[in-house]
Amino acid sequence: MIWLWLAGCGAPETAESPEPACDAEVLDQLAQRHGFTLVFAPCGANPVLDAAWSPSGHELYYQLGMTQHILHADAPDKLTEVVPTATSSGPAVFLTANRVVHPAAPVSPGQPERLAWWDLDTVRSNDPEHPTVGPILPIPGLTGLADLQRTRDADHVLLTAHRDGGPRRVWRVDLLTGTYEEPWPYLGEVDTFTYTPAADAVVTTRNGTATWWNVEEGAAKGTWSPAVRGTVHPRGGWLMLEHEGQPVSVFGADPNAARREAELPASASKTIRPPMLSLVELRTGHRFVFDLFHGTQFDWYEKTDYFGSFVLWGFQGVAARRNVVLTDFLPRLTGAEIGALPDGMRMVGEKEGFLGTLTAAP
Repeated sequence: MIWLWLAGCGAPETAESPEPACDAEVLDQLAQRHGFTLVFAPCGANPVLDAAWSPSGHELYYQLGMTQHILHADAPDKLTEVVPTATSSGPAVFLTANRVVHPAAPVSPGQPERLAWWDLDTVRSNDPEHPTVGPILPIPGLTGLADLQRTRDADHVLLTAHRDGGPRRVWRVDLLTGTYEEPWPYLGEVDTFTYTPAADAVVTTRNGTATWWNVEEGAAKGTWSPAVRGTVHPRGGWLMLEHEGQPVSVFGADPNAARREAELPASASKTIRPPMLSLVELRTGHRFVFDLFHGTQFDWYEKTDYFGSFVLWGFQGVAARRNVVLTDFLPRLTGAEIGALPDGMRMVGEKEGFLGTLTAAP
């Protein structure tokens, strides 16, 4: 069943709005069909740039343009508050149920990029001339801070960045001192990175291939492509991959799509590749793609086992209003295990261009 926590956010739709046309009833039906909880109203103007759940599952951090917000999802009134930190320059992560951290741009050109964080139990000042502001820490030497991940220590964060102009690699940053080190040098250059503390699982991507690592041995346990990001479930056993789908018209399901494409300027893109999600059963290496819905920034929702959350792109190759989805993946995982796949989920392999390899145990 679909729950609407917030009526909408951001500016209302205008004639110039880039948001696709919207039919709330249709989106309600699609959400219910897939067992989706939508955080925002289906036809609200929802310019969500980033979203991250706390480990407790009670708080949702999300970014809207120049500001960051926390939704207290378990509060009766669904209280939402502004996070008093510098404008975020990329996705955030909760280091604990209480602390959220995100990257921030330099104060001025030539200055270091920064990390900003906020502890939710901080008492705010009532003096408007001296407002409460979250801590912020310059990180000299690292640029392009991205892929922030939780560790087992609230004072350290994992991320990817370029050191002194070098390739993007994985670093562990101490929020108390601003010092950093490379925890797993064998990972080498990466495009994206995730770490699941409960499973002690690292997944990196490079040139469209995801690699699942044995961090104790410093060896790859499996690789899959195509993939632009991957996240292991806290219990292990399953890996969610993000990748691009086949090209579809920028006009979606419009019956006049071909005519409208022909009217576009020669330099304009006529197609778009929707973001796709697919599951890998790590025991076998089998991969299952979801065809009926599309999303990015997937993370497992730790409060409820086998739930997952992602930023919604759309359904069946058609863009919808941007939203944050929460849904139960257990029926889909069970279907994959017993060979009874639900509608819109199918096994894929080399014949369709999906490649995967599990490293043989020694």
